[in-house]
Amino acid sequence: MKALTFSGRTTNCQRMTYISTFPHGSRTDAHALRPDQGQQASAILAGMDGAREKDGIANPTACSLCGGTGMRITRDAQGDRVAAVCSCRVARQALRRLGRANIPRRHEHATLENYESVETTGSHETMLQAHFKAHQFVLDYPHNTDGRGLMFVGMAGRGKTHLAVGVLRALIEEKGCQGLFCDYGDLLKQIQNSYNARSDTTEFELLRPVIEAEVLVLDDLGSTKPTAWVWDTVAHVLNARYNHKRTTIITTNFANRAPAGGSKEDTLGDRIGERMRSRLAEMCVSIEVLGADFRQTAGSGEANFQWSKAEFLPGG
Repeated sequence: MKALTFSGRTTNCQRMTYISTFPHGSRTDAHALRPDQGQQASAILAGMDGAREKDGIANPTACSLCGGTGMRITRDAQGDRVAAVCSCRVARQALRRLGRANIPRRHEHATLENYESVETTGSHETMLQAHFKAHQFVLDYPHNTDGRGLMFVGMAGRGKTHLAVGVLRALIEEKGCQGLFCDYGDLLKQIQNSYNARSDTTEFELLRPVIEAEVLVLDDLGSTKPTAWVWDTVAHVLNARYNHKRTTIITTNFANRAPAGGSKEDTLGDRIGERMRSRLAEMCVSIEVLGADFRQTAGSGEANFQWSKAEFLPGG
């Protein structure tokens, strides 16, 4: 699956022309898109991303197939005229699902196609394996996954969040899923803030979308210092999702091992408790991601800015 790329300024009318290249007869219910429809949808949406940020969802009246109604007349296998959902409506629905997924701006353009290990010479084999398994997971979802998700394990800077978001985007765009991105540490802080008497949000209101999301990305699991309250909260979320067989995609910097018992480096068992680590073995396929730190080897940070190369000249 190769994403299309559109350069230059694009008008709403031009964008809708791209959208309308979906195969005829696209359906909008979850998991109903054929693989070829979903892949084309993903490619077209990739071309719309930049314009979406500036102009919002394309003007529906610009669609040349349905005139903005979202429905069009086509013919079925017997040659009879029937009403069908227009491809522009499918694309707009996908855009709305992406907008509700809460993907951070830092990762909003992350896809499985632009995961860096694919283009980086000498990539660690585990990165390539993780990328391959992520692709395969999307292809197999939902019928061959049985509610199980993925857990990307490795040190910081190995592209775990990129892979997790790539899977989430693909499921939203290609399989019609309702998904949500959630940062583990931020979630716990928001819950703690909800206990403030001045807060208008309750713990239930914060946890409900996390528990009920069809596909959840729980990023940086274990990043918060463990306490009994933290363990109870994690247990509540994971148990609820486990019981309802809801797909959970996890990233963590901590080795997927039992508590180390006073070792210098904590394990995932230390951070979330051994009971919940064991539960994750039933919920997710654990994928280790090793190799070099992308953030260091790619020269990210100040080296990418022109001002960082300027030198101070005394007396200048």
